[in-house]
Amino acid sequence: LPETLKLICELLTADPEGGAARVQFDQWLEFYRYLGKIDEIPEHHINHVLAYLTFDM
Repeated sequence: LPETLKLICELLTADPEGGAARVQFDQWLEFYRYLGKIDEIPEHHINHVLAYLTFDM
């Protein structure tokens, strides 16, 4: 999952090649949720991770 997310960010970023490969956070969250379901990660774990990552937002 981490390598797939990294590849997606590298493909979709507007940053110069070799840069940070940033994407919008809400977009990243959707990719994480989608890929987590494909990878059969339990829904409660996905929700826990997303809640942790968005806690300070």
